[in-house]
Amino acid sequence: MLKGVYGVNDALDALGLKRLAPLLRLAPAVRQFLLRTLSNQGNGILAEVNGLPMFVPEADVHVYLLADFEPLTASLFRQSVKRGALVLDIGAHIGFYSLLAAQAVGPEGQVLAFEPNPYAFTLLERSILLNRFGHIQVFREAAADCSGKRNFIRAEPSYLSGFYPNPFGPPQETCLVDCVTVDKRVGDRAVDVAKIDVEGGELLVLEGMSRTIARSEKLVLFVEINPPCLLSGGHSAADLIGALRDFGFVVRVIDEKSGRVRPLPERADALADDPSGWGNLYCVK
Repeated sequence: MLKGVYGVNDALDALGLKRLAPLLRLAPAVRQFLLRTLSNQGNGILAEVNGLPMFVPEADVHVYLLADFEPLTASLFRQSVKRGALVLDIGAHIGFYSLLAAQAVGPEGQVLAFEPNPYAFTLLERSILLNRFGHIQVFREAAADCSGKRNFIRAEPSYLSGFYPNPFGPPQETCLVDCVTVDKRVGDRAVDVAKIDVEGGELLVLEGMSRTIARSEKLVLFVEINPPCLLSGGHSAADLIGALRDFGFVVRVIDEKSGRVRPLPERADALADDPSGWGNLYCVK
């Protein structure tokens, strides 16, 4: 777990990152070209995403570099995160939203990032160190409904990993990971913004953060909705939307294709048949 990583030159040097620091002082166009072409001993490609250096799995370069990744969701997320806020990134993967949040909240705010996938966690940790974001606290744990250990399926590409078989990514291996509730990690604090993307395990996360949601009167939630992955975990799109509404949220769909936030269909389970409904939900109290 990283805490207070500002000025930890020894840690940067140990990870082979200290030598990369001069790149960040180059002209933007030159820096972007070099960052996109550098690799680091097989541990991902070092790229510039949203103006920040970030380690990206080689298999995911097309997701983050050849097109804007979730542009509408990212824009809404930036608008929601204020200076000094407390932000949760649940299913942080390699840190796309963690880094965005850290940049927005500034050193007076804090980001709590949860990522159980060992490979993704390593890239996330390296990106945090390289950016010197000491206000990101990372947990190599899966947020769930209870603490303990649970089987976790590592898939390819890595962002499709989760508790349940993912119909879109072939499994590579199953491993045991540590689980924790958000309520336990957050304690008695109120949260301003949370992003949940856990490939079908979203209802487990919500169950384990019920006290945090109740305490956080102005909480804005960004929640992935993927009907096939939910079904793999024994749930439906309607189950997820119903749980969010029970917590007091007004739920809308972030439609990346049309570039707008739109109301839910009259029947929530209709999202299972509507590919434009797969993506992210925008939830406000």
